[in-house]
Amino acid sequence: MEKTKKKVQSYYRQAFIEGNISINDLRDKLDNGVELTLEELTSIKNYEHYQLSVLSKEMSDDEFNKKYQQLQVLANLGSFEEFLKEKYSA
Repeated sequence: MEKTKKKVQSYYRQAFIEGNISINDLRDKLDNGVELTLEELTSIKNYEHYQLSVLSKEMSDDEFNKKYQQLQVLANLGSFEEFLKEKYSA
């Protein structure tokens, strides 16, 4: 758990320094009536599809909770541009 915590903290510092715009930042913009670009909307759609595909797999409650937390970290700290990559395309 401590190793994961250090990884998350390290990623957070890197994301903060680089000024990444996250999936959740885009959701906040959308909720506030800001018009998003096609790329931004596509990244949200791809993230949600990826999230659903990961969480719909059969797994234990502990595994589910771990995956859910990892996905939340991605949505909060990762760049939305990550979800424009082909491997996340719906």
